[in-house]
Amino acid sequence: MNNGYIKLHRKIIDNPIFSSEKGLKIWVWCLMKAGHTERDIYLGSKKIHLRAGQFVFGRDSASEILRISGSTIRNWMEQLKQDSYISIKTTNKYSIITILKWGQYQTNKTEKDNRKTAEKQQNNTNKNVKNVLNKSNTISVSKTDTAGIIEIFNIFKKINPVINYGNRTNRKVALELIKKFGLDEMKRLTAYAVSVQGRDYAPTITTPHQLKEKLAQLKIYHDRNNKSKYTSI
Repeated sequence: MNNGYIKLHRKIIDNPIFSSEKGLKIWVWCLMKAGHTERDIYLGSKKIHLRAGQFVFGRDSASEILRISGSTIRNWMEQLKQDSYISIKTTNKYSIITILKWGQYQTNKTEKDNRKTAEKQQNNTNKNVKNVLNKSNTISVSKTDTAGIIEIFNIFKKINPVINYGNRTNRKVALELIKKFGLDEMKRLTAYAVSVQGRDYAPTITTPHQLKEKLAQLKIYHDRNNKSKYTSI
């Protein structure tokens, strides 16, 4: 990490871990947890020195944050270790995770440069979304529609960092659902779907297309887990 940024190459799509939603989520979380500089931290009264690319790992806290069972996290951490993504140093109280080849995930750009790049990419994304959708004779896209589509994609990006803005199917479905439910309701549905990912029996929804296909399953899951509440979906 470099002041909030890591490098994530497009070739991760070809990596076997990309086929596992939970595995990819755990791996990206590890990258985001690792410190970008050497530092000292305290666990209780004990001072621990961490190098760049390291972080202190606790399975229970990871399970709570990621909404993934502790056993699944343990299995994936062992798999990441076997596949030489990480090394694990375990004590009787904690574990220190080291991201191997940490330098590959770093960037020499300043935060200002990164911010400019991100803004440029966002502007290009806005234009690309609008241009592609306008090529369809069946869909009318306004600036408001384009902004709404991007908002939905950005919500999904919290759990699916490699969601592809260039996927026409997902863009069309996002617009279709916005037209059907309204932007505010669509954002609420998307945020709820994202919030329950990894929980037992929750449908896997990481794209607008999956949301459309599994909306009924999501409603059943919501109703089953909110019987005594007055919320609706």
